[in-house]
Amino acid sequence: MGKKTSEIAKFGSVGALNTLLDYGLFSLLAWSGLAYMVAQCISYSAGVLNSYFWNRSWTFKQTEKADFAEFFRFALTNGVTFLVTALMLWLLHKQGNLGVYSSKLGATVIGTVINFAGTKLLVFQEKEWKRGEYT
Repeated sequence: MGKKTSEIAKFGSVGALNTLLDYGLFSLLAWSGLAYMVAQCISYSAGVLNSYFWNRSWTFKQTEKADFAEFFRFALTNGVTFLVTALMLWLLHKQGNLGVYSSKLGATVIGTVINFAGTKLLVFQEKEWKRGEYT
């Protein structure tokens, strides 16, 4: 398996774990009566933290010490993804008249695509890219 294919497969595996964590926590919180947008904030944050550690060490094999700039790019990428998924959750649920759980699933699919692109291109870049030598 090539490097790119391996990264995509690993990102998908981490994403599946994040999704289970996010969706499971969201479902538990929403079921317990917490407002669905508050549940979204909490559950998405738990998935983001899990994602950072697994993708940094396993998917993109970052060996140098993490720095503030890297974490800031990660937080920014996930912040944008969060805003998109929250908007999609609201649109699908309130405007599309889908159930809250189906809406969450649809928003998650859209967010996954955005998040992979941002994580790969902006956060855990190849070393050559960081030095400006990537063509």
